[in-house]
Amino acid sequence: MEDQNIIKQAISRVGDLIYEDIKQFCDNYEFSKKEKRCIDHVYKGVIREYKRLYPEVFWIYPPEYRKIRKEILARDKNICQLCGNFGNYVHHIDYNKHNSNGTNLITVCRDCNTKANYKRNFYMKYFRNVLRERGLVK
Repeated sequence: MEDQNIIKQAISRVGDLIYEDIKQFCDNYEFSKKEKRCIDHVYKGVIREYKRLYPEVFWIYPPEYRKIRKEILARDKNICQLCGNFGNYVHHIDYNKHNSNGTNLITVCRDCNTKANYKRNFYMKYFRNVLRERGLVK
């Protein structure tokens, strides 16, 4: 675990240095919006590559989440509980990634998972009501 923390700190520091270099570079030159988006894309690609190489360091969910995630997707039949489309994301109703209780998890699609991160109070009530109506929560 200590090694993972050291790796995570090193990657974070490298990411910060890369970001600062890119920011300084951009401040010295005039770039179009399109060029700035490309530069941002490259930075995010570097961070994504570190995450690919060291996934265990970046996994922010508790170990039991991987197992229960599959159970929640099966329970909800891979159907987004917000729009009814195919869903392959498991959303934490209370937004606490360490609360992996089945009554706190619900299947959503990518778009609805993004949408649910805004108006959090509304979606917490909405998803709890969905589970209540299905008889999964009292």
